[in-house]
Amino acid sequence: MSRESIRHIDEARATVLGSLMGQWDSFHALKVLIIEDAFGRFTFGVWGENPNNEAFMAQLETIKPFGANSWFRGPTEADGFDPMELDASWDEAASIDESGDWDSRIRLIVRHRMLPAWQHALERPILRKLSALDCPVIAFYSFKGGMGRSTALALFALDRLQQDEHVVVLDLDIDAPGLGTILSTDTVPPYGVVDYLIELPVLGKRPED
Repeated sequence: MSRESIRHIDEARATVLGSLMGQWDSFHALKVLIIEDAFGRFTFGVWGENPNNEAFMAQLETIKPFGANSWFRGPTEADGFDPMELDASWDEAASIDESGDWDSRIRLIVRHRMLPAWQHALERPILRKLSALDCPVIAFYSFKGGMGRSTALALFALDRLQQDEHVVVLDLDIDAPGLGTILSTDTVPPYGVVDYLIELPVLGKRPED
């Protein structure tokens, strides 16, 4: 399949798989993780002593605009660390064929951001531990929906809770409040921010409930 004929992400995926399986020896790799990221682009996590950089870059160029501009080197035992969490991604990835013949060499992971996985507990807190006298108000704002604002707020609140701090979370998303779903509790409050904003000027005082 030529570059001009690739119009869909599934065509790019098929091209990558076909090239890796058909020309495996030319890539000089022990194993390859095909990463389909959250932006609809493909890149690779590659393990091996001397992987063929030109071959991998040529492959990514072939599937443009679905190909990224770089690939990532898998960690070795000598490295002692895995900042891109490629090893964890490999363990979570799916086999590319039902028979499993290629499972030890090629796997695919979909919609995985190549950053240290945010769902894992951090070794150090996001923010320094605050004193009992501190009571900061931190706003998570975005004028556009779907940017991850609620998720970021929830993760931050949980991080502070792990530091034994008292946290109050207020969802001021009038159009689509979702923190109650992320930070689920046993009881759902009957009234919310909209009720408060409506009743405050009508009652002339803060609502009791």
